[in-house]
Amino acid sequence: MPAGAGPGPLPGLLLRPVPGAMNYRQIEIFAAIMECASITEAAMRLHLSQPAVSKSLKALEDELGLRLFQRTTRGLHATDEAREFYAEASRVLMGFGHLGAFARTLRDLGHARIVVSTMVALSLKWLPEVTSEFVRLFPDVAFEFQFRSSTETVRLVAQGEVDVGIAQARSNDLSVQRQRVFDLSAVCALPAGHPLALRSSLHARDLQGQKIISLAEGDEFRRLFEATLAAHGVGVRSRIEVALGVMLCALVEAGGGIGIVDVETARAVNGPGIAFRRLEPAVRVPIYALRNVHKPQGLAVQRFIEHLLRRAPRPWSDDPAPDDPGG
Repeated sequence: MPAGAGPGPLPGLLLRPVPGAMNYRQIEIFAAIMECASITEAAMRLHLSQPAVSKSLKALEDELGLRLFQRTTRGLHATDEAREFYAEASRVLMGFGHLGAFARTLRDLGHARIVVSTMVALSLKWLPEVTSEFVRLFPDVAFEFQFRSSTETVRLVAQGEVDVGIAQARSNDLSVQRQRVFDLSAVCALPAGHPLALRSSLHARDLQGQKIISLAEGDEFRRLFEATLAAHGVGVRSRIEVALGVMLCALVEAGGGIGIVDVETARAVNGPGIAFRRLEPAVRVPIYALRNVHKPQGLAVQRFIEHLLRRAPRPWSDDPAPDDPGG
């Protein structure tokens, strides 16, 4: 034996390559050959050429170091090793089938759960309608809604505690990405029999001396409304302050005064005892869809935000005129 040469293979042993190159396609082709008992029929089933199937089978046999089929004049005959390998290969193919189905479920947003924080006003009409449309498109998506102030919503998004925020966002927190969805307008709420309800719209000057029911301090609508009144030299009396527009509307209907609310609250509350009129100059607040830029964005969250952007509510000017039923 030459110096440095190792011992040769022992008689009767087959040298086998180290496994590693075997792939899913080879197993799929092998299974088709087993089930068809023919290379030609397997090629037809898989829409491959016969040489390509033969080449794949030979590569698999070389990789495994096994003879899988005996080739005779009467066709292919599977060896005992082929039948045992086929039993294991079938489980692998079934597993890949389940994996593919699971991937399709993920693509269709199955198993997804979206936690949303939003202001109460948007939860009365617009957001339920938009969410219902989305769920009809993706019925396996689960939602959790939390109702918070805009300031609190921004904080929850920044801390990654919710997936989506829908709010008035004046914050410049760099961890929060903002996408403008629409501008939410304010309207004046009056008792149905109030003299000002005879007008189709109200100017800030028309509110001089009126008893005003105010939204909570810090509310963006209140801030803009009071700034508009001050710019026109209008003084008002305000003895009642509320956090929710729906309560403001109830107080107006009961004769407690007049006030401003967003149009989504007006649409949800509109009834025979209360009237809503446009304001001039207009008071509008931008509404944003918020998400945390550092939190991985799942496909469900991405599609939900895209859906929100497509479904901005119609302008108040598209609602029935004041003298129409329900206007």
